[in-house]
Amino acid sequence: MTNYSKPCSTISVSIANDLIDGKFFGGGYGKLGLLSDDLQKEIETEVNRLIDSNIEVTFIHDGTAAADAYAETDNSVLLSFGTAIGVGFPIKKAGLRPVSEGLL
Repeated sequence: MTNYSKPCSTISVSIANDLIDGKFFGGGYGKLGLLSDDLQKEIETEVNRLIDSNIEVTFIHDGTAAADAYAETDNSVLLSFGTAIGVGFPIKKAGLRPVSEGLL
């Protein structure tokens, strides 16, 4: 294993599934939630054990991750077309208007 003097502090994992508070629900990949009540934390724990470091692992919906590139564009939404049609809304940032008060 190579030692780096400045390792990253966060790993974001893009997941092709809806998430609530980092947890899976619904859809085909939602079944991953059956593996653990907190799969994100279990993966983080194992990654940290393997590399003997302290790195945060976070899950993010793939459409949301892709839409973040357009976060500074007013009233933006991202549609992706592939095996399925996906949608993503940019993560709420200062100066942006939420699509719905309860959505972001």
